Amino acid sequence: HSGLTQNQIAQAVGCSQPNIAMIASKKSGAIQPTLKTAMGLIDLAAKHGITPTGTKKRASKEASA
Repeated sequence: HSGLTQNQIAQAVGCSQPNIAMIASKKSGAIQPTLKTAMGLIDLAAKHGITPTGTKKRASKEASA
């Protein structure tokens, strides 16, 4: 998790919190994000070091040395 609320994510990517909830639910029939929303989510994830699986990237040994 990024530590952000769905509201914060929605504001950062320019969509509504209910849209983020629907995307996060992964339920059959959930809405598909617009390209703008998808790109915003990808950018936000990269800024927070979140991988496509939703896990945080570990700092490499070179980065911490």
